[in-house]
Amino acid sequence: RQHANFSICPTASNSIDIVGAWARSMNYKVGLVEPTFDNLAQLLRRREVEIEAIPEVAFTDLGILDGLIQDKKLDVLFMVNPNNPTGFVVDAVMMRNVVELCHHHNLVLVLDTSFRFCHQSQIDEYELLIDRGLSFIILEDTGKQCARLDAKASILSYSEDLQHAI
Repeated sequence: RQHANFSICPTASNSIDIVGAWARSMNYKVGLVEPTFDNLAQLLRRREVEIEAIPEVAFTDLGILDGLIQDKKLDVLFMVNPNNPTGFVVDAVMMRNVVELCHHHNLVLVLDTSFRFCHQSQIDEYELLIDRGLSFIILEDTGKQCARLDAKASILSYSEDLQHAI
């Protein structure tokens, strides 16, 4: 509620496209959780973003994830939590570990939290990211959980240091 750096887009696809345009403008290599829903990867590819697959199982073992980040020389880690299409959830402890790992490697963390209401326990991603001072982008989509007569919004939030670039 206190976060001031955001834009409201008409659809999640618009938000993803903005992330893709930003990543391409920075010439960033993006590690994207795999499997993922098709339009996320498709929209990034349309923007000619270099994508590296990060297997979903890597988010259960910090050592594996750390190795993949280093081996693939990533600039951005892009997670969907809970993941679509599998429903895999990164819990609050692992999310904190992922934030620390991204901070250690100076990565931007992109989170698609469109299905956040499916979490069995609350995770305050904003608090974790802001408290750590991590560069981040969070995508949300009211249409996934609270669509009303096709009226929806996609909230695109970002850390203060990315405000002008986004």
